Amino acid sequence: MEEQPIRPSVGSLRSEFRSRAALVDERVVTSDELLSESDSAPEAPAAPARRKTKAATANQFTGPLAPAQFKLPSDLLQSLKLHAIDSNETMSEIVLRCLTSGDLIEKAWISTRKAS
Repeated sequence: MEEQPIRPSVGSLRSEFRSRAALVDERVVTSDELLSESDSAPEAPAAPARRKTKAATANQFTGPLAPAQFKLPSDLLQSLKLHAIDSNETMSEIVLRCLTSGDLIEKAWISTRKAS
């Protein structure tokens, strides 16, 4: 006949849980007190300093032009086409200028009016 392990009663488990919870609460209070007593909080490790880079200009890139394909939202592509027509530039020239400067491509549309 196998011996069954002795299981503690629910009451003893509850009292053990409460005493452990009280210990944890005391530890939290103690650590908070220690933190408030110290002159300053421990400093977080300093993040590595980032190098400041200068903005790229079109003059920095001297290689030959190469074809590329990008997926763009259809309304952005339409705006790019309309800006190219308006400024008498190619779409590639506009994209190169916007990638190498602070210029942005703003939304553009054709305004149509019904003739009376």
